[in-house]
Amino acid sequence: HRLREILPFDHSFTNLNDQSNKFKSFFNCQSEDTDDDTLSLYASYYHTIDFLSWCYNQREPMTFRATDLVYPEVIEESRIHKEWQSRMGVFYTVTACIASNDILYGTISLMRSKEHGDFTDEEVNVLDEINRHLCNRFRLAYPHGVNRFMMDASTDPIAAKFSLSPR
Repeated sequence: HRLREILPFDHSFTNLNDQSNKFKSFFNCQSEDTDDDTLSLYASYYHTIDFLSWCYNQREPMTFRATDLVYPEVIEESRIHKEWQSRMGVFYTVTACIASNDILYGTISLMRSKEHGDFTDEEVNVLDEINRHLCNRFRLAYPHGVNRFMMDASTDPIAAKFSLSPR
């Protein structure tokens, strides 16, 4: 994970957002450092109660720390922290929403323990610069958004381009 070399973190995950499905848009949740069960819990349940999800739904490019939006005392008492983040021993989060032209492509979330401290302004700026690049790349490569079929390597390229189901 080369990102960890320039921006230290304890855990991370990424996900994509399917523009064609407003009710189940969150998909392709991946991580190199979080076990599958913990990641699956977030993807199947906790993302719906995540206090940061309001930002994800704005479909605007943004990079922010959880503590920019919510006091640490509130995070400490939140259900998502008590039930999900504490399993991994993390407390602080910085997130980049990859978006362009009112399309949310996905997010990158980096997390740290209390011992390692919150992300600094400089670190947020670094992730923001990376996010700007990703927003431009996604906008050029996927002007109408992404969907599950596009990300499935076994899908026919024409089916992916037109969001056709196997049926």
